[in-house]
Amino acid sequence: MSRVCVIGCIWEFIRACIIFFSPVYIDNTVNMEITARRIIWGKCANAGQTCIAPDYILCSQDVQKDFVEKARVALKEFYGENVKNSPDLCRIVSDRHYQ
Repeated sequence: MSRVCVIGCIWEFIRACIIFFSPVYIDNTVNMEITARRIIWGKCANAGQTCIAPDYILCSQDVQKDFVEKARVALKEFYGENVKNSPDLCRIVSDRHYQ
């Protein structure tokens, strides 16, 4: 594979990530409670069908543990103990809408 092809492939990957994906980077300096609440809200608003919904999170393993803990708390706060039965959680209306 030529150097030009490799650079072109890498550029296409980076462009796709910037245009089509919404990554979130979390470091250890954030207020994790606020961060988790905002990310969960962004992902769950309108069943995640918004252009600003986070697609994935980049972070260290220590940050990941803290985020998961705080995200569980935020989910319970937003949707109660049984998320599946929450009237506040958006749902896909039909199979046609799901596809």
